[in-house]
Amino acid sequence: MDEPKCLTVSSDISENGDKDEGSNVQKVGFEIGGYTVLPDVTKTKVEKVKRKLPAWLESPDVVESDIANKQKPLDSVSFISDRIRAQLKHNQITHLFPVQWQVIPEILSSVIPNSLMSKLGLPPRDICCSAPTGSGKTLAFSLPVIQLLETCNTRRLRALVVLPVSDLALQVYKVFQDYSEGTSLKVALTNGQLSLAEEQKMLTTRNDVTEELETAVDILVTTPGRLVDHISFTQGFDLTQLRFLILDEVDKILEEVKHDWLDYLERAVYDKRGWPQPITAASLNSAALPLQKLLFSATLTQNPEKLEKLRLCEPRLFTSVISKEQSMDVDHSDDHFTGKYTTPQGLQEYYIECRVPNKQTPSTPISVTYTKTEESTCVCWISGHSSEVSGDISKKRRTQIIRQFSRSHIDVIITTDLMARGLDVDDVSTVVSYDSPPYIKTYIHRVGRTARAGKPGQAYTILNAKEVSYFRKMIKSSSKSVKARKVGRSELAPYVERCKQILSAKE
Repeated sequence: MDEPKCLTVSSDISENGDKDEGSNVQKVGFEIGGYTVLPDVTKTKVEKVKRKLPAWLESPDVVESDIANKQKPLDSVSFISDRIRAQLKHNQITHLFPVQWQVIPEILSSVIPNSLMSKLGLPPRDICCSAPTGSGKTLAFSLPVIQLLETCNTRRLRALVVLPVSDLALQVYKVFQDYSEGTSLKVALTNGQLSLAEEQKMLTTRNDVTEELETAVDILVTTPGRLVDHISFTQGFDLTQLRFLILDEVDKILEEVKHDWLDYLERAVYDKRGWPQPITAASLNSAALPLQKLLFSATLTQNPEKLEKLRLCEPRLFTSVISKEQSMDVDHSDDHFTGKYTTPQGLQEYYIECRVPNKQTPSTPISVTYTKTEESTCVCWISGHSSEVSGDISKKRRTQIIRQFSRSHIDVIITTDLMARGLDVDDVSTVVSYDSPPYIKTYIHRVGRTARAGKPGQAYTILNAKEVSYFRKMIKSSSKSVKARKVGRSELAPYVERCKQILSAKE
């Protein structure tokens, strides 16, 4: 008989024939008479490859998250023009929030004074800002853009602001309109409230000399779908002189694949003035107008693959997801930092577990409830002092309801996630999520309607027993903490009789 021979076989193929990337299988056996006898299989763990994030994502500029205590007096900063300073004071704004006094000078410093060209001929660095809702991001991008454009002598479309939904576009438009008052700047809004033909008349004018149509606005606030409409069908709509592209709620916009709007935009901007080229001696000597991108969101993605679509130039990230004392603990297993999703410091967050029979499915979808006071929450479902805001209601009516709420004419707004992103509703003290949020981003934007601008606020999420485990896992994965809140019968007792009276009156 042949002498046994020792064999070692290394394989990463599992028993079913599939490649096992998580292990390296080593088999040690003996060959006897031409047959190999294998003993038990031993697996050795192979370390998972960790993704290396770009340097600008790993080492951001940290924005102070303590809005209440880290404000700067308006008169103590020199980068704000006298005209804008006066307008801010007129609007009862005497201090700048951290995101404002850190981001505004960075945008202003990227431009040569009284010129739209960048310093040293280098393309300006794009700005990305991830900060909690209500931290003042809208003024952080609107004020420097207005201040830089108001010195221009000719009318060209130089700033484009893109937002995911029409209601949010209207809100941002009002901010630009307010702070450009007293200048020659013309701000326009195209969000579908007017017909396409009416918007076309507003966006273009006929040149007295050439008799050709040309752009009649300096700043345009729009939505992705409407932007594509005007690029495709509006004669004289010219984006070749665009200097600033501002994407607010950028994570939501990147999910918007409607009409492939980003491809349309890039071709409209670069086809005539030339596409960006690598930095060389020749490119530095050219006088090409640079396009600077400003990205803002409370839940800004750190996924490089998604951000790659925007072709960012030497981007700089401002984020308040961590404190300055903390190190950047990067979770390489996901697409975000540990602690990426943050909520305002003044926000108290709770979840309430209730029995399934007590949490009935409403006849119409209800996701979020905004209330003036915690007490009004207890009867919001049946009280006469509440209003509904949903996609079935006209934009004009939604605006009226928000105005009534701000003026305390109504105490409660019952809505879907339509209003859970970006919209600034005054004096919301309590947010109630009746439906469990499906994603962490949805939760962040829901609860972010309260505790804005350094004010206190409360957020409650109502869950049944089956929803608690998923909700807690979702919150934990984002490095957040939400406390459980138990509601006893004695707490509800004062409202029982009132609820019965209202129900009886409605029968």
